[in-house]
Amino acid sequence: MRRFLPGSIALVSLVLLLCASAGACGDKLLVLGRGMKFDNINGSLKGAIILYMPADLATTAAVNDAQFHAGLKKAGHTLFVAPDMHVLAEAIRSGKYDLVLTDVRDAGVAEDQVSATTFNTVVMPVVYEGTKLQGAAARYGCIRKSASNNRTCFSTIEKALESKFKRDHQQQRASK
Repeated sequence: MRRFLPGSIALVSLVLLLCASAGACGDKLLVLGRGMKFDNINGSLKGAIILYMPADLATTAAVNDAQFHAGLKKAGHTLFVAPDMHVLAEAIRSGKYDLVLTDVRDAGVAEDQVSATTFNTVVMPVVYEGTKLQGAAARYGCIRKSASNNRTCFSTIEKALESKFKRDHQQQRASK
């Protein structure tokens, strides 16, 4: 009995100490990640994206940015670069792509190509904040704040992909 009592007291005190420290589990991660928005970069929707970048597109255009392309790939999207109108038309007609990212001045051309098909491909112009053409792109919503901050544009791309996938699902239901 004398050996059992110290062992049981030690066991009970160990259990009480572990229970007291287990109550704060996860609090440290909440403090560390308070300002981060992981869902924008690592979104759940992955899409096939066409980047329409004609040869005469300026290197300062928002869609013609290597960091932006790397961010899209890191988010899990598949990218295809269309360097001219004919390649863009063929890619859209294939029906494999969900979204066309283009500069604002080329958005009309891309929309004409998409409207000629029966697919629900979404055309989204991309522009930097503060440019003169921002008002024209406001209806599309993909306005990049700077070359290094793509968070807003990524969430807009995810919303566009979500609406596209919903339309595809509704078309499949209607055809059955």
